[in-house]
Amino acid sequence: MRSTLPPVLPLGTNWFPSTGPATAPLTWLLHGVWRAANRDAGLSPPALDVDDLNAALGRPFLLCAVPGESDVERWAAYGQDAFLVEVGRLFGLAVREIHPPEAARGLERAAEFAQHFEASYLPLVLRALEHDQPVLAWTGPLDDPAQRARLRTAIEPRASARAVPPDGDGATVAPSTWVLIDRTATTGLGLAGVRLEPTGATDRQGVVGLTTVPVALSRPPIQLYVIEECRPVAPEPAVLLAAALEHARRLLAREFDTRFGVLTGPAALDEWSQRLRAKTPSEPAAQIHAGLAATVVAGARSGERFLQRQVTLAPAPERPLLTTLAGACAQLAEALADFAGPAGAAALTHASPAWTRFAEALATARAACLQMLTALQSWHARGPTQRP
Repeated sequence: MRSTLPPVLPLGTNWFPSTGPATAPLTWLLHGVWRAANRDAGLSPPALDVDDLNAALGRPFLLCAVPGESDVERWAAYGQDAFLVEVGRLFGLAVREIHPPEAARGLERAAEFAQHFEASYLPLVLRALEHDQPVLAWTGPLDDPAQRARLRTAIEPRASARAVPPDGDGATVAPSTWVLIDRTATTGLGLAGVRLEPTGATDRQGVVGLTTVPVALSRPPIQLYVIEECRPVAPEPAVLLAAALEHARRLLAREFDTRFGVLTGPAALDEWSQRLRAKTPSEPAAQIHAGLAATVVAGARSGERFLQRQVTLAPAPERPLLTTLAGACAQLAEALADFAGPAGAAALTHASPAWTRFAEALATARAACLQMLTALQSWHARGPTQRP
């Protein structure tokens, strides 16, 4: 069955609404696909808050550590697609995984891996493009120092981040490269598409802009998903909430696919604390820790906004749970906000007392995670008939 999408998606800044931030490029690309499918089907798309999609993907609750990755800022690149297939189904997108990440783990730059990709997976991608089916590709954590510097600036939390979304921390992008492959190319692997970057500008509401950047793949991606069909729908609020809560629980409890050897939830914060203790204060170390903190803060703010809205929509018996979770998200964000982004890096550089306070902040963030996990485990134990 052919997709409802055209061969080339006209994604641009205009396709990304400025109603609130997201914390990952995958969220924004999926949102753009959803909006384009609505438009091409001649539909007037229902409102889709990016925080809703973000929560369904589990991003606000994805505190991720990768013991095998030495650069802690790159941890934020992992695990973004943990629930992509399920969330796609929830929003009317049939998403199929075609390249298991374990096929690439530790071999990303090996010549043998490139040969294997071109023989086994490239034909599948080309066949998908022939049927107007775009492909989402993860090429791994971002290596470009200049782009990482721009991302750090874009995700610096604002003092008013707890206010309504227009006063939030802007559209943020984790240090990762997700590409929407929508056409062939004459260079590299023969595949091209778009990725997202901050524009460096904000609108009148203070929301950081995003723009699409054309890109041709020069090396095989680590993960691939084909969007086989697009029949966009907006899930019922109760269905969306149940999915978001279950994905949050699974992430915090480490009950999800860990093929990349990642740690999540309280275990991730334990690993982060150990890395912090192993480093002496310095400008490079301050930048990478502050970069990761900024991504975590932005995700927690997104989750807080989502949960606060759900409090007004959910049945009365469920509101205490949602209020507790929203409060824990706020506690986590507030604990790390002073150490996030460029301002946080400046505070941490060559300042041992600030590192001590950062360690204390990580302990507070861990307590907030445990509070969320305890509440969600109790919710889960009630059984599916009593959930939202």
